[in-house]
Amino acid sequence: MMKNTITTGAGTTTPTTITPTATETKTTTHNLFINAPEICAEMGISRSYAYRIIKQLNGELSSRGFLVIQGKTSRKYFYERIYGMAC
Repeated sequence: MMKNTITTGAGTTTPTTITPTATETKTTTHNLFINAPEICAEMGISRSYAYRIIKQLNGELSSRGFLVIQGKTSRKYFYERIYGMAC
């Protein structure tokens, strides 16, 4: 949530609060994680193999102390491990 001020024509300022919309929040969360269908499209592999990759990456992250979400993995970690580069 961001705080902002709006200046009116009379020279007065009105404080406002900018709250991200549901679409903006979903887009942000969507960019943090990658799921099996996206991995399938990215690598041209089957969905079951994509889930095995997610399970392996989540196991590595979990052993390093990170909280993981079943069926999704960190997009950044995926690109680091698969392609050797960060997004």
